[in-house]
Amino acid sequence: DEYRDMMGKRDVLLVNSDNLSNMSLDQFYEVHHEKNALLTMAVKAFNINDPRLENFGTVTFDKDKRVTKFEEKTKNPNSRYVNTAICIFSPSIHDHLRSDEFRRSLDDRRGDDKLDMGGHFIPILVDSGLPVFAYVLEGPWADIGTFDSFQETTHDILHGEYPNLGPGGYHIGDQSSV
Repeated sequence: DEYRDMMGKRDVLLVNSDNLSNMSLDQFYEVHHEKNALLTMAVKAFNINDPRLENFGTVTFDKDKRVTKFEEKTKNPNSRYVNTAICIFSPSIHDHLRSDEFRRSLDDRRGDDKLDMGGHFIPILVDSGLPVFAYVLEGPWADIGTFDSFQETTHDILHGEYPNLGPGGYHIGDQSSV
């Protein structure tokens, strides 16, 4: 209740700290409001055979981008779209959090585990048929939460994959930039 009172009628943007993207937050908010969504989650397409898919929550959605299924870290993903952990919640999320039915569902799903956004919270929203939508990221996105992904992303930055993050000057092989 205290958090709800503090936020008022504003949307809540959730971005995990191990993300790197050059997405437009303005466009993200615009789509969220156009869809009248309770939750809009940014998703990124991977190759369906990419072995990294099993390390992410995967998202299935219909032609209107309404999420129809969410699976957290499964060995056999049904979708090539991964949850980037960049989400917008509408203020009405507070009404669901206060609902006894929703809280019971959440307690049942999580058991003795710590509350997890991808493992517990998002699947309940989707399974309840609430308006959850996908926003497909077209530009680069990286999860930099592991040493390998951090190294790979650093390489991508140095090679221009994220032009807005280019360093003031660097040297790669016999190419230099200032």
